[in-house]
Amino acid sequence: MILPYIIKSALVLAMLYVCIMPLLEKETFHRLNRIIILGCLILSFIVPFIHFTGGTNPTVNMLRQAVQLPEIMIDGNGSEQSIWNLADIMICIYIIGVVAIFTMTVVQTASLILRLRKCEQIADNRGNTIVLTDYAISPFCFFHYIVMNRDDYANNRGFILTHEQEHIRLRHYIDLIILQVATIIQWFNPFVWLIGKNLKAIHEFEVDEAVLNKGIDATKYQQFLVIKAVGNRLQPFANNLNKESLKRRIIMMNQKKSNRWMMLKALFVIPVATLAVSVFANT
Repeated sequence: MILPYIIKSALVLAMLYVCIMPLLEKETFHRLNRIIILGCLILSFIVPFIHFTGGTNPTVNMLRQAVQLPEIMIDGNGSEQSIWNLADIMICIYIIGVVAIFTMTVVQTASLILRLRKCEQIADNRGNTIVLTDYAISPFCFFHYIVMNRDDYANNRGFILTHEQEHIRLRHYIDLIILQVATIIQWFNPFVWLIGKNLKAIHEFEVDEAVLNKGIDATKYQQFLVIKAVGNRLQPFANNLNKESLKRRIIMMNQKKSNRWMMLKALFVIPVATLAVSVFANT
């Protein structure tokens, strides 16, 4: 049945997020954090499919009973009453949400593609396509397209191209596809939106680190980010310069690199994932 699977998947994601993210979000291991977040998303959809012979651990059994989804309810006379009707309503609401988010994603993506096709396009030195617009927009990249207005191309293309080329080189668009699929499926789950916010922030941390490693002056780069940090996300598959995480980005750029021993905190994902499997897998 789809309803128990979706609810279990959402609870797995919530457990992984609450237990793991607070330990790692302030560390500078951006690649590791990115892998863990993607792993949490993927694991949340796999765990409810897992079948195994359960043990007799009383704590795990108690947790399993706490999250078990009842298929019948008992009325005041003690007779069994089907809740199929309630389940039908919940499934209908869920499907409406999925269709709405999916439709919005398709419309936004198609609209953006149509707009880009009407703009001037120039090839860069890495095989990407620079799209020049006449609109006053914040620069962003969309798969292998780097979009900016003509004024930015004339005056700021050094910073912008370096930044957006790193997004493309690091294949952040793949993460965004996975995230959007997870968001469509778990649109009702606040933790999928929180993870999305964290993942996009990590993308920016990772790119900022790569840009500074190329020898670009950190002060000038940060000043550029402050000037260009306007506008909101145009559509789900675009990485763009925005003000939402700017303060965190500047703090992260100036933060001392985390001690490598701190990476051991990532091992906490193993017992948390094991507990999630024990509680939410099918037996």
